[in-house]
Amino acid sequence: MGCTGPKSLISVRSGLTFLDLTVQQIESLNKKHEADVPLVLMNSFNTDDDTNMILRKSLKNTLTNSKAFPSSKFSTQTTYGCECSP
Repeated sequence: MGCTGPKSLISVRSGLTFLDLTVQQIESLNKKHEADVPLVLMNSFNTDDDTNMILRKSLKNTLTNSKAFPSSKFSTQTTYGCECSP
């Protein structure tokens, strides 16, 4: 796509980004259902810092860096880049 940062920070509607809209949806659902469901994102090392800067205002959000976990192949249930067994 030629992005220089996270795709979630692309402005899509009325000056709001994909990430803004997602946070609004989670906050609205939590309020409506009196819940406390966190927003869980699978970030890469390349986009983690930029996304964290945007989400600092919402402390309940949970960020997970996808590169911190080994990738897996669903069909064989084996992992890549990890000495451990699945």
